[in-house]
Amino acid sequence: MGEQHLKEWIAQPCEPTPIKDDLLVKIFAGHIVPKEIILAELENHQKAHQKKLSTYHNLEQRYFQNPQELPESGKFQYLTLLNGISYETHWLAWCNQVMELLNQRIEK
Repeated sequence: MGEQHLKEWIAQPCEPTPIKDDLLVKIFAGHIVPKEIILAELENHQKAHQKKLSTYHNLEQRYFQNPQELPESGKFQYLTLLNGISYETHWLAWCNQVMELLNQRIEK
C-alpha cells in the first residue's frame, strides 16, 4: 500500500520550492551594517557549503564512480547527488563573487 501511494505522489506535478534564505535578506539589507559583519557571515556560510560539497564528492567517489554502470535505482539516486553537488558549487561561486565585490575599494 505504501509503495502505491508513493507512485501516485511521484506522478503528481510539483511546484518549484521558493528560495527562503535568511542570508539573502541580510545581503539585501547589508548596506545598513559595517561590511565586515556581512563578510564574516559569508565566510561562515562558505565554510559550511564547502564542507557539504566535500561530503557530496566523497559520496560520489565511494558509491558512484561509474554512473553509467549503475542499476536504474542507483542512477536516480546519483541524479539527486548531482543536484546537491551543483547547488553547493553554484552557491560557492556566488559567495566568492559577492565577497570579491564587497572587498573592492571604491576609487574616486
